[in-house]
Amino acid sequence: NGHAMGVEIVHVVETRFMQKQSHLIELGLARLGLFQAFCLPTMLFQTSKDFIWIIRADPNLHPSISGTIVHLLEGNQNFILLGSNANPEGFGRTQSPFDNFLQQATVMSGNIILV
Repeated sequence: NGHAMGVEIVHVVETRFMQKQSHLIELGLARLGLFQAFCLPTMLFQTSKDFIWIIRADPNLHPSISGTIVHLLEGNQNFILLGSNANPEGFGRTQSPFDNFLQQATVMSGNIILV
């Protein structure tokens, strides 16, 4: 139920999508098909909703790809799409400031307040 010893626990899942590969449009479209067939349904059908899914995608993705992902994630505020090529370590650790986690990422979809 997301609680242990009086402390709320939220699972964080991170996915990288086409980072530093925005110029490879055909590859992006193929990976988008895989995302739709496997990744998205897996996350949508989780029995517990006590999780945040952070997807880091190249901020320069072709609009047909990024727009489709934004559309697919609509209505799921715990699914956060960040335009970022960074992959910071240590999310959630007290010595790792939240600013380091975002590293100038653009929030493309989802509710960043949840993070």
